Amino acid sequence: LPLFLSHLRLSPKTTHTRTSACMPASVVGIVLIQPFQHMRKIVLLLSILTTLGALHAQSGCPGCAISLPDSLAADTIYISAAPDGEAGQYYEADLSFRLPMTTTPVAAVDSTVLPGLDIDQISIQAVVNLPPGLQWEASQLVFDTGNGQTDGCARLCGTPLQPGLYIVSVVVVAQVSIVTQSSGFTFPIYIAPATSQTEGFSMSPASACGQATVTFHNNIPSNGLDGITYAWDFGNGQTSTEENPAPQTYSQPGIYPVSYEATIDTTGFILSAVTVEQVGCADAAIPPLFNGAPDLFVRLYGPGGALVYESEVIDNAGVPVAFSPQVLLEPGVYTLEVRDDDLIGSEHCGEVLFTRDSNGLMINEPLHAAIQIVHPVQHITSADTVRIFPLPQNPVLTLSDPGWLCPGDTLALASQYGAGIQWYRDSTILATQTDSILPVWEAGAYWQQYTSPDGCQVRSDTLWVEQMPAPPLPLFYNDHNLLVLQNPAAFHAYALQWYQDGQAVGAPGDTSLCVTQFGTYTLVATDP
Repeated sequence: LPLFLSHLRLSPKTTHTRTSACMPASVVGIVLIQPFQHMRKIVLLLSILTTLGALHAQSGCPGCAISLPDSLAADTIYISAAPDGEAGQYYEADLSFRLPMTTTPVAAVDSTVLPGLDIDQISIQAVVNLPPGLQWEASQLVFDTGNGQTDGCARLCGTPLQPGLYIVSVVVVAQVSIVTQSSGFTFPIYIAPATSQTEGFSMSPASACGQATVTFHNNIPSNGLDGITYAWDFGNGQTSTEENPAPQTYSQPGIYPVSYEATIDTTGFILSAVTVEQVGCADAAIPPLFNGAPDLFVRLYGPGGALVYESEVIDNAGVPVAFSPQVLLEPGVYTLEVRDDDLIGSEHCGEVLFTRDSNGLMINEPLHAAIQIVHPVQHITSADTVRIFPLPQNPVLTLSDPGWLCPGDTLALASQYGAGIQWYRDSTILATQTDSILPVWEAGAYWQQYTSPDGCQVRSDTLWVEQMPAPPLPLFYNDHNLLVLQNPAAFHAYALQWYQDGQAVGAPGDTSLCVTQFGTYTLVATDP
C-alpha cells in the first residue's frame, strides 16, 4: 500500500480517562489504516502504424486504401511493410493492417499475455518515433474487434528530414473484458541519406547533422578519352581536377556551395571552309561561251607534305568562291594550294601556309584565301549545395529534490528543452510522455531524446532514479496514557517524532510519550 511519502504517518485515536498523569487506563490506542483502492489499467503496445516523435493525433495524410492478402487469417496481427524513403524527398505510402480479435495472436509473440481472451475494443492512442518530417492519418482510431471490426490502414506522408533506421511503434489500448493487457511490437522504416543530382554530378549525403563526409559521383565520365578535363570546387576550401575526386569532409554546420565544370574538348580543330577571294590565274575568254574565269579547285597538304584533301573542280569560278573541306587538323603547318583545271593538266594559282590555330584571311600574292577553322569545346557547369545542420546540445536532465523516491513519492524530471522531446525509461519508450516535465514515480534508468526543427536528434545521458525502502511501521501501544513504541531496537537508524494534532510534542527520538491532553497522536519515523 502506498502509505509513505518521505515518512510514514499513523493516526491512532486514544480515549483518555486521566489527563494529569500517566496512570493505568483501560483503553489502548487504535491504529486506523485506510487502504488505497487501485484500478488496474494495462496498455497494449502494438506497432500497427508508424509515426513521427510521439504524435497523439493523426493529421494531414487522408485517403489511405486498405489492401490485405486474401490468405490472411481472420484472427491475427498483420501490417504491411513500410517502403524505404530518402531524406529530402517526398514520401507517401499506405500501410494496411489487421488487428487481433483475441489475445491468442498477441500471446504468440509475447509470452506475458494470456491467450484465448476476447478483445472487445482496440483504440489507437499514440504513435512514436516516425522519421522527423512525416505525418500520418489512419482510416479510423477505434476498432470494435469484438464485432469483427479489425481491418484498417494508415497513410504516411511528408518529407523526411534526416536519414536513419527508425524503429517505430503505435500505442493502443485494448479492452479485454474489464481489464486491459499490454504488449509491444515494432518494425523499421529506413530513410536513406539525401542524394542530390545535377547534370554534371550527384552527391550523397546532401545534408546531415553536425558533420558529414560527402561522396561525389561524376555524371560525365571520360571513358578513357583524351580532351576531357574537370574542375571541382567543394565549398569547404578544397578544389580538385580529378575525374572522380575523393570524398569531402564538412566538419562544421553551414551551407557549402559546390561547383563543377566539365570541359569536353574531344572534337579537335576542323578546317570547315576555304574562300578564295583573289587568284593570279585565268582562262582564255571566248564570249559568250567562256568568260575567262578559271576552273578552280584546292588541295590541302599535311605537315608531312602528304595530300590530305582535294576538292571538286568549280568551272568558270568567279571569285570569291568557297570550298568546304571539313578536315580534322593535327598540330603542324599545312599548305593550301589553289589550282586552275585546264584541258591538259592544271595550273598553279598560288598557295598559303597555316596551322590549326590560324583563322581568317591568308595572303600570299597574288592569292588571297580566307580559312575558317572551328574548335568545338563543350562546357558543362553544375552547382549544388551541401547543408550541414547544427547538432543541438544533448539534453541535460535535472531531477527534483530529494533526488530519490520514497514509496508514494512523485518527482519531476526535466531538461532544457520544452518541445520536440521523447522520454524513455530503461529501454522502453514512454509513448505518451512528450511534455517538458516527466512525472517519475518508479525507479529506473531515464533518458530523453530531443529532435530539433531540422530533424537532428540527440539524447541525454542516462539518469538513474533510485527508490529507497520505506521505514518500518512505527507501531505503538497505550499503557495507562503512556504511548510506547513497539520494538524500539528496529528504529535506531531512524529519526522519531511524536505529534499531537499535527504539532510536534516530546523530544526528537523519544520512544514513548506521556499523554496529558486529549487529542490525536501520531508517531513519525523518517529515514534520514
